[in-house]
Amino acid sequence: MAVTTKAEQKTIAGLIRKIVEYTTAMRIELERKRNVQSDPTNIVRIAELACYMTLCGMENAHKFLAFKNAFTFNYKNKNFITAAHFARQVVDLESTGVSKTNQSILNLILTHLAM
Repeated sequence: MAVTTKAEQKTIAGLIRKIVEYTTAMRIELERKRNVQSDPTNIVRIAELACYMTLCGMENAHKFLAFKNAFTFNYKNKNFITAAHFARQVVDLESTGVSKTNQSILNLILTHLAM
């Protein structure tokens, strides 16, 4: 790809960084799903992969889904400390407006935090 200005170069570099982050997130998610299907008793590895996905630099709507997924899995498997961390991350994303379409999920998380 040929760029002619510094602004174009910055734009392309930003897109490449974003592509790398999303590629990494999708590889982690595919591995997590493969583990769920092949060995659902390996809860530690599945939880680890769900948590790793939250570290990828994605847009807020996608981070919300990753945090929700990690929260749900950890909560169902009685890993309450880690689940509380991801619940807090979901609540912190509320200010971005991403939870407006997912209000029921936010209410469920807030209910669990109040317990």
